Amino acid sequence: MKKRLIAAVAALVLVAAGGAAAWRVGAVRTQAQLEATLAAMAASGVRIGHARSTVSGFPFRYAMRLEDVVAAAPGGAWRLNLPWLETEVSLFSPDVVVSRPSPTATLALGSRPELGFGPAPVTARLYARNMVIETRLDGGWAGSVVSADSLSADLAGPGGAVGARLVLDAVAGGAEAAQGGLTRVRLAADSLHVATAVFDLELAAPAFEGDGAGFGAGSTDAFVNAGGVARGALAWEALRLTGARVEIAGDAAPLSTETGPTAMSMVIEDGRAAFGASFDDVELGLGAPLNGRAGATRAEARFEMPVTTAPLPQPYALDLVLDAVALDEAIWSALDAEGRAVRQTMAARLRIGGLARMLRGLDGLAAAGAPPVAISTMEVEEAALDGFGGTFRAVGGFAMDGAPGGPEGAFTVSATAWREMIGGLTAIGVLDAPRAAAVAAFAEAVHPGEGDPSRLSSEIVFGGGVVTADGRRIR
Repeated sequence: MKKRLIAAVAALVLVAAGGAAAWRVGAVRTQAQLEATLAAMAASGVRIGHARSTVSGFPFRYAMRLEDVVAAAPGGAWRLNLPWLETEVSLFSPDVVVSRPSPTATLALGSRPELGFGPAPVTARLYARNMVIETRLDGGWAGSVVSADSLSADLAGPGGAVGARLVLDAVAGGAEAAQGGLTRVRLAADSLHVATAVFDLELAAPAFEGDGAGFGAGSTDAFVNAGGVARGALAWEALRLTGARVEIAGDAAPLSTETGPTAMSMVIEDGRAAFGASFDDVELGLGAPLNGRAGATRAEARFEMPVTTAPLPQPYALDLVLDAVALDEAIWSALDAEGRAVRQTMAARLRIGGLARMLRGLDGLAAAGAPPVAISTMEVEEAALDGFGGTFRAVGGFAMDGAPGGPEGAFTVSATAWREMIGGLTAIGVLDAPRAAAVAAFAEAVHPGEGDPSRLSSEIVFGGGVVTADGRRIR
């Protein structure tokens, strides 16, 4: 009996020793695979380093803890510092890595004056509550899944004080391989709250999806000129903005903004940028002393333009839409105390395109001096305004390059109740008295002098300092 017990214990010792040896072999292999993943990321432009690492987790998992982790993009575009990062591989799922970062981190972004951040680098203190990242050893970031109870960032302001705070609640996202060797990133949350000294912003159910390449270029112009690609789409169910102030007729009042479902998109590719946004159920509220509200059932904005300097003009396009714009009596009274404007629901549409040339890159957009864009041609596909008791429509186009006497082109215009419209635009301050008089005099000259005096329809041609309306010279 005693001999059997000794044999059993010996067998257990041998099994345990063999298991420990096998675990050590697996641990070494896992550590090598993780190091290879870090090396692959470094080859793609993201450098990751750490002070030291330890491996534990015997007998059913391999756990590695990296201390003082630093991740950085070349050129100083960004730098992330983590006190520690724990990664874990289960013995039963050896291809899946589960990572848990430290709850605090520091992010530094390089100088980005073209984004309105000023010439100094931007720093932020990051906080993550119960953040978990799952990745595959054989797939890099593609196929990763991210979740966290909350993510927040404190952006440093003047003197090191907190200039803005961003908080995302119930975060879920991930990354997957996309066409062209890109990685598509998805991120959604229950809510986003942004607090600054100027305003507070709340988004309900924000969701982002995007992909791109070349982000380690170091500057926006370098990114674009090197063929960088960035595509992104952002949507939310509702928005509320408070804290901002606006001045109307000499009175400054707090402004609040609310929207319903909203979709935004932006693409930078092949030296061009495209942006689109649509907002449903937009409502603006003004506090004391104005205490008024304004709204629109829908607002849309879309543009496409070149973002690199080039010797030849490139196509551009701009679309703007405002539907069913309504002002309440308080705002009408503040804008037009004398009641001269016809008060009604308004709508506006503008669709233009043509050729333009960038004179400065994106990094120089904020610089003072000459305009950064030179317009060569403009085609007005639609310009429409309904409001102030009348209507206005215009289509046409003009060219500016090489015209010795100024722009050359032609427009077809039509209007109803145009005198009331000019009076309304003057009453609310869009036109001052001299400009209103000049527009009225031009309209009188264009009007053929027959038929309904409140209606205007004419083909206007200009060039070489001469303007004609329906063949009649008016200047």
